[in-house]
Amino acid sequence: HGRMEILSKKPLVVLDASINRENCRQVKDIFKSMNLSKIIAVIGIPDDKDYLGAAKELQEIAEDIILTKSQNPHYHFSFFLKETLEGEGIRVVATENVAEAIELACRLAKEKDVPVCLLGTTSVVSEIYAFYKNRERESKELQ
Repeated sequence: HGRMEILSKKPLVVLDASINRENCRQVKDIFKSMNLSKIIAVIGIPDDKDYLGAAKELQEIAEDIILTKSQNPHYHFSFFLKETLEGEGIRVVATENVAEAIELACRLAKEKDVPVCLLGTTSVVSEIYAFYKNRERESKELQ
């Protein structure tokens, strides 16, 4: 779980618990080996981790980079991340929570016909799982 895990097929949504440049290089290489040259990247990496290295590594294949943050108070996600990335010439959109980031990423992925890659720390990963579990439950309730 949490390593190049497919969460959805339409659009293709892949989850990987990457928090540094090296892990993101591996993610990028896997997408390229699948002949997928563009993605929508959602990055949920706190201030004290290698969010800059991760974003720089994915910049080559990311149509859009969306920043998100965990609601876990033990992790610090500040607007400094956005400012730092933009200062490096990386265009990003910041969201307030995982649900907002996933909804935006999926909307963009459908418009651009590209996959979504969700990346982040363990607390972000657990919030991603909760989002999909809630979505699955709501879907069953509608049936």
